Amino acid sequence: MSNRGRLCPVLALSGAFLVGCGARSFSTVVADANGTDASSCAPRYGSAWGAALGVLGPAVAADAQGRNAYGGLTAMGAGLAESRDARGAVRWTAPVGAAGLAPAGDGGFYGTGYTAADAGSGVVAFVTRLDGAGAVAWSLTIAASANDWAGEFVATDPAGGVWVLGSEREQLPGPQAPLIERPFLARVDADGHVLWQETIGDLSGFLLPFGLVVEADGHALIGLRLNQGSLSVEGASYQATNGAIVARFNPDGTTSWSRSISGPEHDNLAMLAIGIDGTIYATGDTLHELAQTTVDVFVAALTSSGDILWRHSYSYSQGNQTDSPRLASRPCGGLVLAASTLDTNRAVLLLDLDADGTERRRRHLAGSCAAGGQCYIIPTGVVAHGADGIVLVGGFRGSFTFDSVSLRATQSDDAFVARLPD
Repeated sequence: MSNRGRLCPVLALSGAFLVGCGARSFSTVVADANGTDASSCAPRYGSAWGAALGVLGPAVAADAQGRNAYGGLTAMGAGLAESRDARGAVRWTAPVGAAGLAPAGDGGFYGTGYTAADAGSGVVAFVTRLDGAGAVAWSLTIAASANDWAGEFVATDPAGGVWVLGSEREQLPGPQAPLIERPFLARVDADGHVLWQETIGDLSGFLLPFGLVVEADGHALIGLRLNQGSLSVEGASYQATNGAIVARFNPDGTTSWSRSISGPEHDNLAMLAIGIDGTIYATGDTLHELAQTTVDVFVAALTSSGDILWRHSYSYSQGNQTDSPRLASRPCGGLVLAASTLDTNRAVLLLDLDADGTERRRRHLAGSCAAGGQCYIIPTGVVAHGADGIVLVGGFRGSFTFDSVSLRATQSDDAFVARLPD
């Protein structure tokens, strides 16, 4: 199974980017979305820190105590996961190539990804439980057929254990037969037993998973992207023209509801987040085919019953390509949105949003490289980190400095983790 860009977006870059993004100045945020002192609802960790990782396609997660974990792939099914405390000191490192991470509540984390099958060719999805010291408490594989399987998203279950969202890829028989991809969803208990697993969709389309969150009452919401063909979910029918889909699942694996959040143009769903009040947020990018194929990003808010509350679009500048968004909920309310921009090189646009989508602040993170060289920064994950910062992961080439974080790539295509204070 290839990395396809969402497991490993660094590999999808052409490398033909030039240097030169202008700096911008921004106002200082002194209050949270409710206008109150942010220190009243979450801890403040203050300092910035960062590191180059030597992996590709990094993921990131953090718990309520500020302990965070991040990791990525170094080869097929191989990689590393590492955890730092709230101040940036390394807690542990584990040889787990995780495409998705979620906190376990005791200082440990769950990771999911893919690894080589025990017999024959292909890959299988895995889920691994790392304890508070980074040791493997248990690990299991998920595969219901001889096809390729890959875990991509994992979210903590309030009842214990995790939900896992990934994809199954199958080459249909015949010389002109298509390659089909469709998601799977599984629920795993705290002891590493698969309670159930379901494959979503049929063999009539190309359906991709993009996002997983779990509500406090144990229901899970998943993001789906229908690239071609058609899809039917519990009587609701979808085509690629309205293929940005959010679906809610009951704890027993049955479908609660599904709906398209697509606008009038071509939307690509990227991921989901859940607010402190239970609001569901979905983000992605929109291709404006009638406007010289420019791209911007959107965020949509939904209720737990699937009603769309609002939808807003954001871009770095008019006519600028802004895509590959990552979204996280703030512990004191509001959101942080990280997206990739293409001006003269790939850079990161960071937006602080109120709970109603109003933009409060924007920051621009651009790299630098030697004359005639190529450099870029592209985000692959973001989490809120206390009331005064975020932890951002992504791929980069060259070097960059942001606040007091200065990093230089240790290989041509590298990855980074950085805590950026507000």
